[in-house]
Amino acid sequence: GGQRLPAGKGPHEVAIELEIPQLNDGVSLDVELSVWLEDAAGQRIGEALGPTLWILAADPFAGASRRLEELQIVLFDPQKSTIERFEAAKIPFRLARGNDALAASEEGLVVIGEGVSFETNRGLAETLRTLVSQGRRVVVLAPAAGTLVLSEGEKGEIQPALRSLRLRRRDIINEFDKRLDAAAWLDFELPDGRLGVELGADGLALEIAGNQHRWSYVELTTDDPSGRVVFCDLPIIRRWDSGPTPRYLLAHLLGLFEPGKP
Repeated sequence: GGQRLPAGKGPHEVAIELEIPQLNDGVSLDVELSVWLEDAAGQRIGEALGPTLWILAADPFAGASRRLEELQIVLFDPQKSTIERFEAAKIPFRLARGNDALAASEEGLVVIGEGVSFETNRGLAETLRTLVSQGRRVVVLAPAAGTLVLSEGEKGEIQPALRSLRLRRRDIINEFDKRLDAAAWLDFELPDGRLGVELGADGLALEIAGNQHRWSYVELTTDDPSGRVVFCDLPIIRRWDSGPTPRYLLAHLLGLFEPGKP
């Protein structure tokens, strides 16, 4: 279908109705928007093809229950907001009720829930550093504040030994999935990241600060075959209902840690 805009100057807003078939889980639909100009006689005098719009199935976790179970997620979430979203999305997890319980977990993907402050949870930074040194897999969702020393220099070497360090801004969203919007979500414009990284002879430190124009995504791997840590400063949980991008982004983050992934 289409809409005809009235002649005249100035911007116009128009609603375009689409008849969208019911999408099965895992299926997406692409829609192309085209615009053209007509003269007084109704003849086309110019046209343009707009960006491709993607319509995605509501649940990116449909059919993924076995893969999610294999992750053996251990969730630390004193804010309790991530728990609610995980339960609604039927993402299985074990809840770590404190730093001691988190440190005592022996296997599985560690997820630090959104909004955790490393300033008020002072023992958490040390717990994470210990887990990283053990080769554990860790995802930290949009932390609130604080500084973490993830590895320390010892005798001129950084421990644990870093294999790779990946820094990205919000364009990481399109690297994961070209269909997702990396500029603005529904009713929300994405801010720049707040993650600062300093790598020196004394080790690697990560700071969460209010200064803009920093990183939105930090990923590091260690010399342990399974050692991988991801910090994602995009507000996935807080903006869960701002279109499909937050939910699909979480699915891609968790997918990084599926067994067999490099």
